Amino acid sequence: MRSMDDLLLQSGVFPFAAAVLGAGVLRLIAGSKRGPLIAGGAIGIGFLVGFVLILGAPARWPLSSSEKLFAIATLATMLGLALDLSRDSPPVTRLLAAVLPLAALTWVGWSRIIGQDWIDIATLAAVALGGGVVLTQLFASRDRAAESGIKLMIACIALALVAVFGASASLGQLAGAAAAATAGFLVWIWPVPRFPFAAAAVLGGGLTFVALTGVVAVFTSAPKPALAMLLPIFFADLALTRMPRTQRGLSRAIRPILLGAVALIPALAAIGLASLLGGGSGY
Repeated sequence: MRSMDDLLLQSGVFPFAAAVLGAGVLRLIAGSKRGPLIAGGAIGIGFLVGFVLILGAPARWPLSSSEKLFAIATLATMLGLALDLSRDSPPVTRLLAAVLPLAALTWVGWSRIIGQDWIDIATLAAVALGGGVVLTQLFASRDRAAESGIKLMIACIALALVAVFGASASLGQLAGAAAAATAGFLVWIWPVPRFPFAAAAVLGGGLTFVALTGVVAVFTSAPKPALAMLLPIFFADLALTRMPRTQRGLSRAIRPILLGAVALIPALAAIGLASLLGGGSGY
């Protein structure tokens, strides 16, 4: 049996370190103009490092859901980097943010689709719809990178615990790796906002989260209502707009902390609901 130290290294320390280092290297390689844009690709890089440590690198064409997840994270990160390196990519990125969740989850759940498992098909469709909303919102908030990073990190942490309650330790570890990788990128963008949450971060981090949520929803016994509670996390910033006018002048360093506190409410609700409803045999 693996020790807790192994789990911490695989799902936390190494993905975090890979993201911190990756963001700096990407920024250095691409220069002062494009470097800040592609630095968000470090989230996908950190997740992939965690994946390899947890499950190993796939040695064949993706067939299982976990192998497809690795491919999606890889392709999403590469596509995000390509978009950030190109010119006039925002309209294309907005379109891809809306449609890629459907494409990714169709591939992940293809066995359920051709088997006409209508409950799982409906679940995949719901996750794809919610995922499109999440990615579109993240890209729309790309200039508030720390806020986007905080929301994604908290959502990944909540997903990790929901997956564990759904009897899938491996998927819980992968979600933990995604959270750690996002935290690694946050080192660069908070409290000083050095980089935007551009296409590389939205696709490499956001689409990976959506695909992972779909895998947890369909291939584990994680309670689906608990997974639905992850969506409000990405709209926690709406609560800050209703604060008294004197609060709107808070510095950029303080606002993400307040947003994180608000985002924790639906995250804890998701975890609590998953604990209450429990699960059975899993992935």
